[in-house]
Parts: sequence; structure tokens; C-alpha cells
Amino acid sequence: MPESWIISLISGLIGAVIGGILSYLGAIQATNRNIEATLKLENERLSRDKAIKHKTIKLAFSNEIKQNLKISQNWQINYAKALLATNTWNLYKGEVDFLKPDVLTNLINMYSEIERYNSLVIYERERVSMGHGAMDVAIQNQVKVVEDLLTKFNFS
Repeated sequence: MPESWIISLISGLIGAVIGGILSYLGAIQATNRNIEATLKLENERLSRDKAIKHKTIKLAFSNEIKQNLKISQNWQINYAKALLATNTWNLYKGEVDFLKPDVLTNLINMYSEIERYNSLVIYERERVSMGHGAMDVAIQNQVKVVEDLLTKFNFS
């Protein structure tokens, strides 16, 4: 009889150890599945957020381009010259790396020409006597360059 008692004890211990190991392995598998599902959901959320941000950036640029096109077509009222908007460029210029290279190049060129136009207007405001129109030709030529770039710009 003592032998059956020891055998029962040993088999119970072995069963408990095997059951514990199997239970542990099952818990690890369940945890791994949960982690994978959570990562998948997080990646999908990040992807959606990124797409929304890119769409928002494009919309902001599109709106500023439309605004600048209107201003460029009516750039001078009496002696005053209007500045073109660069708020969107200043806000998002570090976040446009998702654009196609040619679109990004065109965007950079367009805003460079807008800055050149604005610089001419600011120079005239600060350095040229009012009403002389000394900068009018340079500003008019630059506004034509800007207007052409604004009209042709496309995110496609």
C-alpha cells in the first residue's frame, strides 16, 4: 500500500506541474493574441490619424492658395499693396514630406516667390516715399509670377 500512496502523490504532482505549465503556456498565448490585436488596432488608428492629418494639411494649403490668388488679382488698392498669406506654410512646412517630390518642389517654389513678393511690398512700405510708385513695376512683375504659380499648383 505504501507504494500506491507514493505513486498517487508523484502522479498528482506531475499532473499538477504539467497542468500548471499548460495553463501558463495558454495564458502566454492569450496574452500574445491580445497584444497583437491591440497593436493592429493601434496601427489602424495611427494610419487613419495620419490620413486625416494629411488631408487637413492639403485643405489648409488649398484654402490659402485660393485666398492668395484672390489677393494677387487685386494686389494694389490706391497706393497700398496687399501682403500674401503664408500662415499655412509657416505652420506646416515641416510636415509636408508626405507629398510627392514634384508637388513638394512646386509648393516650396511657390512660397519662395510669395516671400519674394511680400519682401518687395514690405520694402516699399518701409523705405519708399508714399505715392511715388517706385516699386510698382517690380511688385507687378512678381505678382504675375506668383499668380501663375498659384493658378498652376495642384496636389496631384
